[in-house]
Amino acid sequence: MLLARGVVSPMVFDGVRGLLVAAANACVIVGAWTLARAWSVAGLDHPGPALARRTVVGLAVLLALVFAGPPLLLDLRDLAHGSTTKLDAIASELGDILSLPLVAPVALTALAVREGTLRWTWMLLTASLLAWLVYDAVDMLPSYHLMGAAGARLVAEQLHVLAGTCSFAAGLAQRKAVTDDDDPDAAAA
Repeated sequence: MLLARGVVSPMVFDGVRGLLVAAANACVIVGAWTLARAWSVAGLDHPGPALARRTVVGLAVLLALVFAGPPLLLDLRDLAHGSTTKLDAIASELGDILSLPLVAPVALTALAVREGTLRWTWMLLTASLLAWLVYDAVDMLPSYHLMGAAGARLVAEQLHVLAGTCSFAAGLAQRKAVTDDDDPDAAAA
């Protein structure tokens, strides 16, 4: 509303939006980093040989650069030419490049606890992180003429809902796992 009335300039609007998206992506990166470290901080080993684990992380880095690299370069080019309309996209793409490699250890943790009480928590967290990454990757689709901007926006919003729902469900699963472990009657059943 304020922008429509001319109270806030488009440049200020773009700057504030970019800062908010950068802050949100910083939170995602810190959260993913914390989750990625949780398994090793607990003194546990991820399943499989170390070379396989490093390969999974290496593939995640490669995917991050493939998904977010090209749009990041295009958006940085636009920024260099004076356009501030892509500040939020730049923050999101940098967030993807930094957080996708962290999804690999979270996914490895999900595999490691697949028989434990926390399996749903870790699997849903992994699904949420992947949905966020695909959400951002959908922005590339109109650039490659795979679908129109409206179609890409529709797909992106569905992924937005999926990512949030998986994150919410992971919290509920964590709560259930914690309360089931604390309830002696539930453990006996």
